[in-house]
Amino acid sequence: MDQQKERAKGERDGLRQFWVPQNAAEEPLTEISEPAWKICNDENISTYSAVGYYFASKLYEELGVPVGILTSAVGGTVLEQWLDSKLVVKEGVKNPYIHIGRNSLYNGMIAPLMPFAIKGIVWYQGESDCAPGLAEVFPDKLAALMTYMRTTHNPVSPDFPVYLIEFPPIFRQSAVSVIPAGQTWAFMDLGLVRGTLGSVTHRIPACHVVSSADLWTDRTYWNSLHPNCKFEQARRAAGIA
Repeated sequence: MDQQKERAKGERDGLRQFWVPQNAAEEPLTEISEPAWKICNDENISTYSAVGYYFASKLYEELGVPVGILTSAVGGTVLEQWLDSKLVVKEGVKNPYIHIGRNSLYNGMIAPLMPFAIKGIVWYQGESDCAPGLAEVFPDKLAALMTYMRTTHNPVSPDFPVYLIEFPPIFRQSAVSVIPAGQTWAFMDLGLVRGTLGSVTHRIPACHVVSSADLWTDRTYWNSLHPNCKFEQARRAAGIA
């Protein structure tokens, strides 16, 4: 994020973020500890999700209406941790790489958001679901979660849109002859998950894949899960919205 450029826009009272504290819970929570909305200003902008900020900022500037971001995120997590317990049982296949309890992040970080009538979801997750046998069932699980949330997090308008952010191109180590120093993501074959995202759009309505794989063709951010051009991913998502 070019924070200097964005800071120069000054305080925007109509653009706010609600950062959900990271919390793995055994049972679904109804409240969030220390809830707080943060106005977009010089002090708070560095705490915003990069994709979330650019997406919301674009909508705010073009539509001229207040926009709030509910950011619920934990790095390195698998989809099963974000599923409601009923979906975990229904969808079956378990991920052996889970280090935090199944459905625990849904309980602690999605369930308590039910009072908010959300207008849409930007989903950027799945890197830890790239193993064979897991990637193949990823779209069914993700579609089930989105369908479920449409009935619980805004039952008045259950057709709200879902935007799935495509992953950057990560090459398996055996597929490249030279790995630049300091890059450690080459062991992951994200193509297994990335290739399934499109099928989610055939499972549920109002679901869109935000293409991203072409953004790193110059290899400026070779094998990086966090390339410094998330603004373009967000711009494309906002363009669809």
